[in-house]
Amino acid sequence: MLTISNNKSGIARSCWKKYDWRYNHLLTPIRKSSALTLGSAIHNAFDMYYNGFSVGEVIKSISDSFDTDIANVGIEEQEELVTARYTAIGMFAHFPFKDLGKFEEIQSEKKFSVKLGKLRGVRFEGRTDGLVKKDGKWWVRELKTTGLNQRQFNERISTSSQSTGYMYAMRQMGYPVVGTLYDYIKKPLLRKRVSEDMHDFAKRILADYQLKPDMYYGQLFSWRNESEMKIWEDDMIALVQDMRRRKNYPRNTDNCYMYNWECDYKKICFEAQPDPLMVRLYFRHDGKEVIEYDGENGIKTKEACI
Repeated sequence: MLTISNNKSGIARSCWKKYDWRYNHLLTPIRKSSALTLGSAIHNAFDMYYNGFSVGEVIKSISDSFDTDIANVGIEEQEELVTARYTAIGMFAHFPFKDLGKFEEIQSEKKFSVKLGKLRGVRFEGRTDGLVKKDGKWWVRELKTTGLNQRQFNERISTSSQSTGYMYAMRQMGYPVVGTLYDYIKKPLLRKRVSEDMHDFAKRILADYQLKPDMYYGQLFSWRNESEMKIWEDDMIALVQDMRRRKNYPRNTDNCYMYNWECDYKKICFEAQPDPLMVRLYFRHDGKEVIEYDGENGIKTKEACI
């Protein structure tokens, strides 16, 4: 059985070598970027809110979710996480579209595993942020944090493979969705001043979300028609067929640095044979700690202590 997901297909399209490390060698980075930590915290926050938790309960949950990470990293990473904590609180606390009464029905996160066209032994898998019903129509609900302005973001989502794929899956599960409702939040525009410590800077970010809601927030609707979903299906089938045939996994060095972040696999990508110590220090193998790495003889592991 071969499974394909939005993340898996996105990695394959961006860099086959990264795909090879992640899905063939099953190596996952131990360290998460502060951007991923922020994204996870804000997604969990909105899922709680759409499930009936109060604003106060959600804010406390956001703050608590950072405690362990902050306590276990160095000063530089600590500063990134403190900033991310206040950013997440600001993003949620001042989100201006909290009126859930405009929806006739709200459903929480939806896991899915559906057939991909007529391919045998292939499943398209993933999880949506949820579903909402408005004016008698069902919409996939997705939260996005982005560095794009609203016009750029609207252009980007009009062709989003994720949006089309989630609609494709929900329709197979019996929901007649017509498109995706995006809760859109822009990432902070501020830069730290020389005179500020990390807490002063983080609190200024928090205040900026309250002062400039028109700049930071939006709720956008993105529609898809049957033709667009058929084209998406054809694209995914072609990608799966490429995965099945592929024997070589070339690097795409243009993607070694994206969004001011070094690709986690760059540390082991530029050697004919990766340093076993680097693999052990920076990666887990399918959720387990690497205790010995040998490119020829494989990977020995033990259960990770998380």
